[in-house]
Amino acid sequence: MSLKLVVSFAFIGSIALTLLLLSCTLTFGDVPIPDDDNAIPNNCWSLFVIAFYILAPIPLVLARNCDNDGSGGGLELALFLSVGMIVSAFALPCVLANRDVIEWGSCGLVMGANIVMFATIGGIFRYFGDGDDYFGYSQFSL
Repeated sequence: MSLKLVVSFAFIGSIALTLLLLSCTLTFGDVPIPDDDNAIPNNCWSLFVIAFYILAPIPLVLARNCDNDGSGGGLELALFLSVGMIVSAFALPCVLANRDVIEWGSCGLVMGANIVMFATIGGIFRYFGDGDDYFGYSQFSL
């Protein structure tokens, strides 16, 4: 059962990364193609959300691996930091599109990639975060 889940989560995550890469390569509307062969499209700035994909689950992994007896606010702080990074991942493309750094179509594709990727990360935490010793993210702790 867990191998099917791992493969399905990997497939869904690859769909999110495909949407993110498409947001960098596609041009939307009447944007002229530059004559210079070395010109980099402006939409590549949207790749910075990959940092949020990596950083968002780290506080939750650290908080769940610590001894949590309910007296401290470690899990609540970890949830606050993770949600802050998720909101930042959705805000970054909006700010970049508002300042005309990237196109609005690229912003929409990044939003779709964010939804799919964070749903995948949430699914991984839901199905593999039960603390079972067979397979889970807690086995990779220090």
